[in-house]
Amino acid sequence: MDSQEKNIHRELGELELQEMIEKAENVVALSAGGNGLAGAIPLPFADMFAMIGIEVAMLAKISHVFQIDIKEDGLKTLVMSALGVGGATFIGKTVAGSLFKLIPVVGPIGGAVISGGTAAVVTLAMGEAFIQVSKAIKLGKLRDLTSKESKELMKTEFKKRLKLHKKDNKE
Repeated sequence: MDSQEKNIHRELGELELQEMIEKAENVVALSAGGNGLAGAIPLPFADMFAMIGIEVAMLAKISHVFQIDIKEDGLKTLVMSALGVGGATFIGKTVAGSLFKLIPVVGPIGGAVISGGTAAVVTLAMGEAFIQVSKAIKLGKLRDLTSKESKELMKTEFKKRLKLHKKDNKE
């Protein structure tokens, strides 16, 4: 293969990767919106099961986009490592939002806003972090989803993106 053919193959690979990233970003956007709506369910604590389901489905869809063979253990590991970083905040705000929903009249609205906003931000940060992990696997920088390096990248990216989105919401 001459250098021109190599360049064509490299460029095709870059285009394919960019297309995967764009598809995965669409999955994340839809999932974050869905989780924002799920978090706005006015019944206390009813939203948590829907939100977890949406996040797991999002990660599975991103894996499919990147053509990564994912096993249930890999998803569990990544979700737990990401939530280990931001989970206390997420759980605290979800519980606060759900408790707020118990206050008659005003509570369901305020709680829905708190829970819905928190759910959307956490889902967005988790999805974006998972895209980075998937991209690294696709490029051969990581071997699989369950490796120590994958978990560390997921934690780091999730934390970084969670901070970024929290900052964006304050401005």
